[in-house]
Amino acid sequence: GSFAETLTVSRATLDFHLLLFRLAPEIQRFLERLSDKRSNHYFGLIPMGVIARMRLAEQRVAFARLCERFKAEGGGRGKSR
Repeated sequence: GSFAETLTVSRATLDFHLLLFRLAPEIQRFLERLSDKRSNHYFGLIPMGVIARMRLAEQRVAFARLCERFKAEGGGRGKSR
């Protein structure tokens, strides 16, 4: 069977997670440090998947805008490592 089957996830789910490896290194490091539920949801698979499909320079701009929106909505007050 396929690797996805051995993990008991769909091929689409595996592909989506692997897509995150295309994110700029500093974005990946930011995501690794998230520890609260609201941040994990806000910076979840769907918005990060959209950003991961962009060129690196575009990723950085889009991610900065997402961070600004998060802070404007009261984010960033939770625990982080």
